Amino acid sequence: MKKIIQWFVGRFKGRFVKKLIRGSYNIDRMRREIDEVVSMILGMPCIAHLKDSPEKVHWIARSSANRNYGWILRTSSGELIASFFHGDEELPTTYYSSRFTTSNGIKLRHVKCVHDHLDLFVERMMESYPDLRKDLQPLINAA
Repeated sequence: MKKIIQWFVGRFKGRFVKKLIRGSYNIDRMRREIDEVVSMILGMPCIAHLKDSPEKVHWIARSSANRNYGWILRTSSGELIASFFHGDEELPTTYYSSRFTTSNGIKLRHVKCVHDHLDLFVERMMESYPDLRKDLQPLINAA
C-alpha cells in the first residue's frame, strides 16, 4: 500500500506544482486586466469630466447571473470611483475600489469574481455614456 501511495504522490506532485504556477500566473494576469480596464474607462475623455460633478452615485449595476454582485460608479471628493461589491447596497462588502486599492489589494479568493464581472462594468458604462463606445473604437479596431 505504501508503494502505491508513493507512486500516486510522485506521479501527481508535478501536476500540482504546475497548476499552482499556472494559477498564480492567471491571477496576476486578471489583476492587471482589472486595473487596466477600469483605469482606461475612467480616463476616457467622455467620462473624466464626471469627477467634477457633485458627490453622488451615478449608477449601480447588478449582475443578472447573481444579484449579490455589482458595480457602483460614484463621485466623491472630486474623484470618480468604480467599486465592485458583494451584498446589499446599503452595507456592501467592497472587493475592489479604484480609489483605495489596485487589484493587488483584492483578496486572492475574490480576484476571479471581480474579473468575471468586468464585462458588466464596461457594458453599463457604454450604456450610460454612449460617447464611450466612440472613444473605445480605436482600441477595438486595433484588437
